[in-house]
Amino acid sequence: MTETISPNSDAILLLTAPLAVRGEVQEGIEPLSTEEYGFLARQLLDMKRKPSDLLNPENTELIHSCGELVDAERLKALLGRKAELSRARAAWRSLGIWCCTRADRDYPKILKAHLREDTPPAVWGCGNLKLLQSDAFSVLGTGSKNKHYDRIGNENGTMASYAGFLVVASGEEGAENGALRGALKVGGTACQVPNKPLASLAAQPGWKKLLDSGKLVLMTALDPFLGCRSIEDRLSNKRLALSLGASALLVNTESMDDPAWVAVEEHLGKYESVPIYFQETPPVPEYMGPLFDMGLKRWPHLNGVVDFHTLVLGERKEPDPVPLPPEGKYEEVPPQEPEKKADSPAAAPAPKPLSAEDAEAEARRKAGLAELEKLLSRLTDKEGISAKDIVYETVQVLTDKGKMDPIVAAVLQNVSFPGA
Repeated sequence: MTETISPNSDAILLLTAPLAVRGEVQEGIEPLSTEEYGFLARQLLDMKRKPSDLLNPENTELIHSCGELVDAERLKALLGRKAELSRARAAWRSLGIWCCTRADRDYPKILKAHLREDTPPAVWGCGNLKLLQSDAFSVLGTGSKNKHYDRIGNENGTMASYAGFLVVASGEEGAENGALRGALKVGGTACQVPNKPLASLAAQPGWKKLLDSGKLVLMTALDPFLGCRSIEDRLSNKRLALSLGASALLVNTESMDDPAWVAVEEHLGKYESVPIYFQETPPVPEYMGPLFDMGLKRWPHLNGVVDFHTLVLGERKEPDPVPLPPEGKYEEVPPQEPEKKADSPAAAPAPKPLSAEDAEAEARRKAGLAELEKLLSRLTDKEGISAKDIVYETVQVLTDKGKMDPIVAAVLQNVSFPGA
């Protein structure tokens, strides 16, 4: 993406980001939490002001007016970190890391829709930001060396890719890592919300190759040079991964204190905008009971990619619309394109006559289709071979000869045929 730097974005980062250049955090100044910033942003909107107004040295009265929510001296100290912000931006840029704040048009709208007032003030990432505009399927689990969980994640990541979804996970060993691998191995797209510092991954050649392919995007609400340093940080990643999905699958969790369990419980109890499923591995732990009581769904048996697609999108509960402030405020509204009056439809251009060579090719194509129709009639009527078997074998031969994309082949082989 092309990074745009606005005064509102600067103000949000100064107020909320650690700005930990190369992992060094300025001591004595605690950035605003998401909750604190949410209260402050709401107050500024009520006052018909925006975050960038706090940067004006003549607006000391505005800073003191916000002192009921956040100590005025703390606000001044945070807003005074302009040199640190400049160094942080330079460091991010050198590693190909982009940053979006809630004031930017590129900020993922699905996060505002699902998390509402708990939307992170800023997110950082590497790779193709446009992937986050896609419908996504999130996979959650607790890190585990159990190959069973890895297999479940891998199978569902692969199927989600065949169904056209972006696969989202934090990438912990087991189900989450399996889901991301399953998506990428078949040429699908994936978003990882990494526990490791984003900067350390962006600097590795192996990761850079994946990111440059356009198939992978990394995103986090944690400072790029810090990554996860606590259970709360891991919960933040789970919450972010869950909120990027149209639906989500929980594969395993260890206890009611596990970040994966807490993220699901939090969403079912507070946001309720993403259907969440649990793929049971007997015996089901007793601590899963409260989640089922709150609306956690059991993963059903699916017959192929069409069922998967319907499951992910078919039961989606549309979240409440995000209230957008007037244009020019801290959460910008894209300008509306003026409606164009419909002109009378133009007459369709006359088809160009085929050349002698094209006419001959078209005649061969029609003759070939006529022969194919006769062959199919013989196979189905006289030989008793089903349409499903014909398609399956034809696709397999074309794939083996390199005449058909493997992803297209997998989709065709999972199509349901009435009466087959």
